[in-house]
Amino acid sequence: MSASSGSQPALLSPAATTVVDLLWRRAVEDPEWVAYSFSTTGEDAGIPAGHLDMRARAAGNWLASFSSPGERCVVLCPTGPEFLAGFFGALYAGAIAVPVDPLDSERRPWMVSRLRSIIHDAQPVAVLTTARLLPEIKGLLPDMAKAGAPRWAAVDEIPDSLSGEWRCPAIQPEAPAVVQYGSAPARTPLGIVLSHRNILASAQAACSELGQSADLTYVGWMPLAGDWGLMFQLMQPMYAGVRSVLISTEEFLEDPSRWLQAISRHRNAISGATSFGYELCARRVQRVEGSGLDLAGWRTAAVAGPVHPDTLDRFVNRFRDDGFRREAFRPAYSLGEATLLVSVSGGPKFCLLDGQAGDCSAAGAGSAASAPPDAVLSCGAPLHNLTAAIVDPGAGTACPPGGIGEIWVSGDSVAQGYWNKPEETQRRFQNSVAAAANRTFLRTGGLGFFKEGKLFATGWLEDAVFARGEKYFVAHLESTIRQCHGDLQANPVAVFGVQKAGEQLLVVVGESSLAQQDSEVTAAVRRALLAEHGLHADEILLVPTGTIPLTPDGAVRRDALRARYTEGALHHVTAAQSGARVEPQRQPGLDAPRSPTEKALADIWSSLLGVDDIGLHDTFVDLGGHSLLGMQCIARFRTALGVDIPLPILLSDAANLATLAEHIDRLRSGADVSSAGSESYRR
Repeated sequence: MSASSGSQPALLSPAATTVVDLLWRRAVEDPEWVAYSFSTTGEDAGIPAGHLDMRARAAGNWLASFSSPGERCVVLCPTGPEFLAGFFGALYAGAIAVPVDPLDSERRPWMVSRLRSIIHDAQPVAVLTTARLLPEIKGLLPDMAKAGAPRWAAVDEIPDSLSGEWRCPAIQPEAPAVVQYGSAPARTPLGIVLSHRNILASAQAACSELGQSADLTYVGWMPLAGDWGLMFQLMQPMYAGVRSVLISTEEFLEDPSRWLQAISRHRNAISGATSFGYELCARRVQRVEGSGLDLAGWRTAAVAGPVHPDTLDRFVNRFRDDGFRREAFRPAYSLGEATLLVSVSGGPKFCLLDGQAGDCSAAGAGSAASAPPDAVLSCGAPLHNLTAAIVDPGAGTACPPGGIGEIWVSGDSVAQGYWNKPEETQRRFQNSVAAAANRTFLRTGGLGFFKEGKLFATGWLEDAVFARGEKYFVAHLESTIRQCHGDLQANPVAVFGVQKAGEQLLVVVGESSLAQQDSEVTAAVRRALLAEHGLHADEILLVPTGTIPLTPDGAVRRDALRARYTEGALHHVTAAQSGARVEPQRQPGLDAPRSPTEKALADIWSSLLGVDDIGLHDTFVDLGGHSLLGMQCIARFRTALGVDIPLPILLSDAANLATLAEHIDRLRSGADVSSAGSESYRR
């Protein structure tokens, strides 16, 4: 690896017809050009195009030695050189790359189950990971690591010498390049099939829309296995011939300022995030004199997924003094089935609905500053290689001008379908509209309307909530909750999202007659959501029978329930609230932190949670902690105490201040905590 910057290659390589051809041409044009850098808290460490091409040839030749073109290769690596070598190496072998998020300690049971489902669905010939992760992953999937199953290898242990034996496979533009399961939280994930043509067409259209210049730098932290990570942070910069600075998602969650610091180091930056990412920065990045943040050079701040103008307002208000400009925001409409971008706006413009059958109020156009609660942000016009239509999902006919309907999309960057799912592919990808009979359309599942040629997205056909930047369909979550405990199986259950103190919270409400078993039921709900969806509920309310409003046919009226919750009108049997402090029974003089470690923990919790009086029997969750704050807490433990604490331990009901301090002291002394020392923290 080299930190050499090299010269700047041509902005576009129109002769490239495959992703393999694109990287190879970049390496030939200028092998010293730094295609990707990896940023933490200091200077970026870069990997030149020539070196990446060499590592991809080595990995590709290794894979081609025992596989045939078109077979699948899972790439299970964290953000870093190993992911790039594995991903491009799979393509260099003529294989289909299947990028998968690496395991994390918080959601391990769910992620192992999901990885097993992906391997079963994709039937890969190989799994590429890193030397550090390989023993752990094989140990978690012993049946899949036996002879005859996929071949497992550490991409960083494949020798460079294999690169000289590589021969470029014959790949057609329509050949599948990627099966992308991304990071979507569905129980049974669907693999989106992206061809080489899909990827290059999407990259070309996005680069044309977002603009190109030799000094442009992409900066991003979203998972590389997801649609935004793959296209916005890997393929678009490679297509445009500009550098991409990559930050791991874990590093961002631990300290969101790392993303902004990386942007500050580049004068012409393009970056993007979900609403969740912008909210997290606005809430968690402290204003410090001399912090060095300079966001004046942030040229384009793309916004992935739904966002309300209030989120943009909070971000602008927090970082205006650091040079951030409101007009840098460019909300977009995107989805993996369209190889990412469908449309992107020219700035944060909103529109109001007049409340009548989806018509758009002509008086509602304006900037995102001080937008009213019912404002809908513009997602801009469709990219030049796409056609979008607003369709009545029941009739399959185009809606009248200004009417709200399902967003359907057609064009070169629409994916080929779902891997090994012909019926689902036909339902979602092979639709027609009378006004455009010569085209097939993708049903996006999103609702919206057009005004003056601009797309406005208003919601989803299926009820959905968003957590940590991911979309979860509530029907899936509610099904999981009902099955987790007998008291909930026959009773109404509802899941919805609410905004509270600038945060998006996930609320679960279930009817229960077992008040005395509140802790048992809520614990079962938490375990089930984490195991099945990798998700933490922020609040779980058990309410008396008959409390949840229903339609005549028995469906939950979520809007009415959310309104009652917001008004404080839900009278619960009991409640388990991760955001509400449970006051312990204090013993004056005996419950205050005593040891240096206990005092250090109390100081960290107090700073993060805004709680002054912290006692020995308090837990992180009781005081209002949750998984996102937990990531930052762990980072502070590492800095102040020199230890790494797994997130499940920190979030455990058993990890009060005293027991956690004892655990940390044992770690620091070198004592064995692998068995009894950690058993008590298991849920």
